[in-house]
Amino acid sequence: GVGVLVRDGGPLLERAALAQDRILARVSELTGYEIKRVGIRLSDVEIRQERRVK
Repeated sequence: GVGVLVRDGGPLLERAALAQDRILARVSELTGYEIKRVGIRLSDVEIRQERRVK
């Protein structure tokens, strides 16, 4: 389920959105240009169910 996508860094899609914001800010800082949009593609995701420690 969706809960499986939540890890220590937060939900996967929230982390991707945060990465977009950081990339936009950093590129602007480095180049002086304003970028309107950054696309992030998530692929080849392997979700493994975590086992409980006994």
